[in-house]
Amino acid sequence: MWCLENVTTGVKSETVSNGTGFFNFAAAATGTYKLTIQAPGFSKWVATDIVEHQGESHTIPHIALVLGAATTDVQITASEAGVIPLDNGSSTTTLNETMVDSLSVQGRDAAELVKFMPGMAMNSGLSQSEFSSQITQTNSGPIGQFSASGTQPYGSMQMTLDGAGLVDVGNMGTQIASINGDQTAEFTYLNAAFGADTPRGPNIIQVVSKGGGQGYHGDAYTYLRNWQMNAQDPYLKANKVMDRTIAHQVYPGGTVGGPVPSILGYNKSHDKLFFFAGFEKMFQNPASTGDADR
Repeated sequence: MWCLENVTTGVKSETVSNGTGFFNFAAAATGTYKLTIQAPGFSKWVATDIVEHQGESHTIPHIALVLGAATTDVQITASEAGVIPLDNGSSTTTLNETMVDSLSVQGRDAAELVKFMPGMAMNSGLSQSEFSSQITQTNSGPIGQFSASGTQPYGSMQMTLDGAGLVDVGNMGTQIASINGDQTAEFTYLNAAFGADTPRGPNIIQVVSKGGGQGYHGDAYTYLRNWQMNAQDPYLKANKVMDRTIAHQVYPGGTVGGPVPSILGYNKSHDKLFFFAGFEKMFQNPASTGDADR
């Protein structure tokens, strides 16, 4: 028996290998897993800390069951199991939840993290004037404002959130919704040669939202920005050009997730049904660039 267990939710999937020993777990959600293999007359084989990213095809080589008692275990780590995809030529760069929380962006749209991806450049070179980071709204944001590896900026990039497309193909390839960084679990950039199961491209941004687990968890936060705390560019200051943008933003919010309470005995072990919810209120007072030092 082959068992794949999500260590966060406790959800287990089971399968059997074919006549040549190959096995497959389809549609595994993003997360960290433990793989257990058992067969009568052989030692139990366990691999831990297997990290699965969105859309990734994960290969576990060098699996070998040894003769032994049923109580004997053979354990390996994910580094020993191998995590390099071997069945396609795609190239991926993934930012995990910790990196998404730590990396600096100008506004509240996590799509701006594309600027950290290899081969990305603003449409007008070093200028940062292509999109307004002070405003969060439809048809505004970094997607469509960056060129990926020299490709045409508009229409060559797709962005998805939990599998749903976020690019407006009828409006110059801009975003139809913003990505909340505090509710993002993973941010992945894909390019190069994709498999037949990956639509659009040649450059794709895939975002995965946070989710519930076996334990209840949540947080509350407030994101505050005031132009009076912004530094003046030394070059502009030396030339007596005072152009700090006069704007104020306050974004209070919070998230909560966990297992759905047991109903008539269902989900009693908290490993079948989960929930996650997030809310953020926007208080914005954006303004045009002006003399902020008068």
